[in-house]
Amino acid sequence: MNDFTDYLEQKKKKEEWEKKHKILSFFEQCYWYIRYGIWNEAGEAYREIKWGFQRMFRGYDDTAYWSLYSYITDISLPVLKWMKENGHSIGTIEGSKEGTFEEQELAWYNTLDKMINSFQLLKDDNTDCEMHDKEWYQKQHKDVQEGLELFAKYFQTLWD
Repeated sequence: MNDFTDYLEQKKKKEEWEKKHKILSFFEQCYWYIRYGIWNEAGEAYREIKWGFQRMFRGYDDTAYWSLYSYITDISLPVLKWMKENGHSIGTIEGSKEGTFEEQELAWYNTLDKMINSFQLLKDDNTDCEMHDKEWYQKQHKDVQEGLELFAKYFQTLWD
C-alpha cells in the first residue's frame, strides 16, 4: 500500500473509534487542548501582533513570502466583489466598443464574475481527494486559469 492509502485507512479507523467511544474521544480532545491548544493559541496571538506591526511599517507581513498567491487572493477577492456590487467603473472589454453601454456593462460584469470565481476557487482550495474526481479538478483548474488570465489582461482597468 502507498502512504496516501494508509493515511485514508488510519483516518477512517480513527473516525470509527471516535464514534464508538464518544466520552473517551471528548476527554482526548480536552487533553489535547490543554496540552497543546492553549500554547498554540498563545503563539498565534504573538504572531498576529508581530504581523500587524509588519503590515503597519512595511505594508505587508511575512505571510506574503510563504504563499504570495494566497496573500494576493485575500486582498483581491473582496475588492473585486466590492467593485462588482458598487459598479463605479466599467473596464473596456475587447470587441465590445461597438455595442451599447448596457452591452459593455454586461460584458464587464461577466468578466468580473470570472475573475471573482477564479479567486474564490483559489481561496476555497478544495483539495479533499475523497470528494472530487479528476474531471472536477480539470474544470476547476481551467476556470482558475481563465479568471487569472482576465485579471492580468484587465489589471490596469481595475480602478474606480
